[in-house]
Amino acid sequence: MNGIRKLFLLAAVAMMLAPLTPAYGATKQYNATLSPTAGCATFTLNNLSSGNSVIKSWTLTAPTGYKITSAATVAPYSGTISPACSVASPCTSIQVNYATGIQPLTLAQVALGITAPTASSCSQSPVWATAAYTGNNVGGQPFQDQGPPTTLANTTGCALEFVTQPGNGQVNTAITSTVGGSIQVRVKDSGGITQTWFNGGITLTSAGPGTGTLTGGGPANAVSGVASFSQLKLSAPGLYALSAAASGFTSTTSNQFTIFAGVLNCQPTPPFEFGDVAGDEDQPGNAAGLRWFWNKDGLSCIPLLYSFNNYILTPDPITGIGNAVQLTWDTTTGQHPAFMYSATFKPEDVDNANKGADSLGPSNYGWPVPRRAFVAFNTVGAPNFVPGLACISNKLPAPYASLQTSIGPDDTVLTVTSPQNVPAGYPTATFPASGQFPIVIGTERMLVTGVAGNQLTVSRRQGGTGLPAVGHDASAYVMSTPLPLDPNSGMQIPICVVKHGWVAEGLNPTTGVPQISWVTTVFDLGDSSWRKAEVLRPPLR
Repeated sequence: MNGIRKLFLLAAVAMMLAPLTPAYGATKQYNATLSPTAGCATFTLNNLSSGNSVIKSWTLTAPTGYKITSAATVAPYSGTISPACSVASPCTSIQVNYATGIQPLTLAQVALGITAPTASSCSQSPVWATAAYTGNNVGGQPFQDQGPPTTLANTTGCALEFVTQPGNGQVNTAITSTVGGSIQVRVKDSGGITQTWFNGGITLTSAGPGTGTLTGGGPANAVSGVASFSQLKLSAPGLYALSAAASGFTSTTSNQFTIFAGVLNCQPTPPFEFGDVAGDEDQPGNAAGLRWFWNKDGLSCIPLLYSFNNYILTPDPITGIGNAVQLTWDTTTGQHPAFMYSATFKPEDVDNANKGADSLGPSNYGWPVPRRAFVAFNTVGAPNFVPGLACISNKLPAPYASLQTSIGPDDTVLTVTSPQNVPAGYPTATFPASGQFPIVIGTERMLVTGVAGNQLTVSRRQGGTGLPAVGHDASAYVMSTPLPLDPNSGMQIPICVVKHGWVAEGLNPTTGVPQISWVTTVFDLGDSSWRKAEVLRPPLR
């Protein structure tokens, strides 16, 4: 089309009737707007007059380079349009006549097909000239245009973009961006330049997969091409993304973020407990835990977003896995928290003759069939369960000592002193009297191979930790750890089983066979650099 390309296609546009602010006296007034909708352009003429001031005709003239390829009035204000515009014979201006006229304080619309010059890609076009009259064929008295100027955006080459991305947040609490402040979305051109002419509405919706309802998503009017959202809230925990949309633009999606159920402090500052802490721990389906006094690295505790999901009696609606619990927390904070939690799982029959392959037979004495605890960590999607390992201690991390002097990345002799600046009421640990044992400084695990007075001889970077190699400052805590090393890979395991046993639950109401429930307690030590979620379930034989 010799440099002219199609921008908008003709489409049916519903007539909108709305009350308008009356003009003072009997002054003949109107305003006009052009807007892209559903692949076409809609011209809207508002009769702002009071009394009997009826608009019987009006004209629309396109700016230089723009062409009108089709035009049709929208009921109930049907009228005649001349000349007849088409793709083959485009118009530069049109005149619309109404038999009954546009009544005061109402509006009429015309659906337009328009082409725009290539040079105006992703821009606001020049002013479209309009005029309105009391008589047909632009006769009678003219109406005064109350503005603003009638312009149209050419959205070819435009795109929506998140200026700031949503960060992790809490249920029913305003979501802030990853850099703090509101979530912002802009209109930009292909060169990445913000289109400051755009002051239209942008709407945010939830793109899931979380099932919560999003509020505060607008539409919010852009200011110089940028719309801000400061009151976005989601009603349920889960993983989410946001979708941004505006009329005439292709929608875009944000990064994914997590909405958590609540906030945990460190013991003894409430809230530090989670789950059914007031329930009966022997009751099947009960699950509860706490966040420990110390982070595993001994650094100061800060409040932490978390979710604790109990799927023991009701399976996870996403994975379908039941008889399980799941703890997740906000790993973007850089915290390395330490948790302890217990779960009492579904009742099961003790060993008996009817259990078939799940029986210890042939004697079937009625003893619980042995079970192992299975755990999953670093989980994306459905959890990958592996057999849980026993903790090497029944104590959560606490400081043995503090470094008396700093150490370099490869120093193997540490000089220590008693733990310094321990908050009142916080527990400490005592060095084992003999043998080799692990310690943790920062997030580096070391193996103590010898003790002489206040000097420790160590092997560095145990269990895949402490990489890249770094030194540690004087006064850093020398922490204990209950975590075992995987006997196959040698890697430190982030979850370990500290207690695993069973409680009698009475007789199976159907078979009369005695039943028990397995009760499992784990230590779960956070490491934001390589783990995002933890899941626990009682396992199979």
